[in-house]
Amino acid sequence: MQTLNIKIELKSPVLFSAQSGDSTLTQTLSFVPGTSLLGLLANRYIKSKGKTVDFSRLFLRGGLRFHNLYPFKDADCYYPCPLNILRSKIESKDFINVFATDEIKPDYKAVSSFAYIKEDYVALHQPAKEIFFHHERDYQKGISKEGVVFNYEALSSEQMFCGKIMGSSDDLMVIKELLESDPDLRLGKSKTSQYGKCRLMECSLKDYQIIDSDSLEQPLMILLSDTIVKNTYGKSSTDTADLERLLGVEILSSAIDLYKVETVVNAHKAKKPSELAFKAGSCFLLKYLPSNYKLFAQNGLGERCHEGFGHISFEENHPYSMSLLTKSSAQVSEPTTQAPPIIRTIAQNCYELTVETYLSNKASEIANVMDARSLSKSLIGRLESFAAAGSFSESFAELRKLSVEKLNKIHMGDKNLKEYLDGIDKEIDTMLANSRMLSLGKTKKLKNLITETGIKERPTDYWKAIFLKTLFLSIRRKLKPQGGKDEKR
Repeated sequence: MQTLNIKIELKSPVLFSAQSGDSTLTQTLSFVPGTSLLGLLANRYIKSKGKTVDFSRLFLRGGLRFHNLYPFKDADCYYPCPLNILRSKIESKDFINVFATDEIKPDYKAVSSFAYIKEDYVALHQPAKEIFFHHERDYQKGISKEGVVFNYEALSSEQMFCGKIMGSSDDLMVIKELLESDPDLRLGKSKTSQYGKCRLMECSLKDYQIIDSDSLEQPLMILLSDTIVKNTYGKSSTDTADLERLLGVEILSSAIDLYKVETVVNAHKAKKPSELAFKAGSCFLLKYLPSNYKLFAQNGLGERCHEGFGHISFEENHPYSMSLLTKSSAQVSEPTTQAPPIIRTIAQNCYELTVETYLSNKASEIANVMDARSLSKSLIGRLESFAAAGSFSESFAELRKLSVEKLNKIHMGDKNLKEYLDGIDKEIDTMLANSRMLSLGKTKKLKNLITETGIKERPTDYWKAIFLKTLFLSIRRKLKPQGGKDEKR
């Protein structure tokens, strides 16, 4: 048994479709799936040698096992971070092993990135991604469909990924020749357009060495890729009892996450039946090491191991806490292209609705705490009409003395209502500035939406009218019906 170690560099954005809850966004995996590499080499094999008797054995029946390619950085390959390792929310450099502590602190959380673990240190890395806007194309007319847009998230170029293919030396020599015949690879979705360009940087044969783990006192099984396990009825299962049956060993504790595997067969233009799987990074603390652990480590665990699933390793459950070795600064970058008109229209509407809701809520809060029982509905109605007409300040300055005296009697903190309305322009400016700091997600503010999408801001008088109309309407609704003549202006 040998391994063909592979290292590739992305020469353009590359997209490997992942599940997404947004119908307008196609998200990407953060690694190169083994199925993508299998498809590329199967296609090259057919073009080079045709569908020989060996084709089915190599690519369909597990003669070769294609592992996922994971991020390569600073001379190290990063694998999905084991889920038994939690990171402190307060002190981001501190980590703990949940299988080696009696108490799990609430300020620790799982790490959703790739990790390289060295002794008692953890190095984290998250591949950089970016988002691209696209118009759906009308192929009959040869133009874009008006108003129909979608977005692609893709792995950024100039990143390295590494992995391996396992098989016999003769079979791997054939694959090595296929790869080296053309080091320019096309992988992933939309690879005939702007995506998918990769370059083969390394392709070397090595003897496969199984690490002797017989001395492990607390064996920990880590899933290095998604793993599909079948129950006794032949259905995919995420029950640890089915995993125990497969291993022949009792599982003492587990830290798991689940995943739904959906694979598209391009040749048939259809999906394979979906499968439930243990997600990469899931960990299982075993009572003892399986007697055939070397076969599991070599051949994989569960179903579809030749497609990149079921790659596992056995490690010692170290009792120590860990610290951060390096910290990744890779983030999803902003699109370099201008947002299409429909996206800007949606952003404009979201912006205006957010600010209007904010101002209306502020107006309602002020009206609820204000004691305005001495005011009449007719006076408040006139003030409301001033705001609706868009000439509030001019009309307010012409109020008769009797109405002004009534407003002076309504106190609002260190001001009365008359003083508050005299300085309403300044109040609106302050509220608009505060509204720009409203959060949109974890890191973005409303001001980011304005600058990134080129939103046209409304004049202050527009927002003043909305605020005052809501304020006076809320006050008027609180007042009881009153008899008598209305106040004169």
